[in-house]
Amino acid sequence: MPPFPGALQTVQTWAGYNGANGQVTDPAPTLDLTTDVAGLDTVVTRYANALTGGAVELWTINGGSHVPTLSPEFSRRVVDWLLAHPKR
Repeated sequence: MPPFPGALQTVQTWAGYNGANGQVTDPAPTLDLTTDVAGLDTVVTRYANALTGGAVELWTINGGSHVPTLSPEFSRRVVDWLLAHPKR
């Protein structure tokens, strides 16, 4: 693994740690997490099969910069996701 892996490689590594497989990517953006990209901007890739407490998802902001301007929706979505997927 390179010293600074990209987001996709990091998610794949965590999926392996958590015994998750069955990668599924939404066909189109389903979330609006930035203020600098208009409309739905984020595609979700999730692992459909994971052990309890081992959920893994990657949220990819299409058209966003390396450091996007996140909307208030972002923090709500992250907290909701964390509460819905407690660590085992």
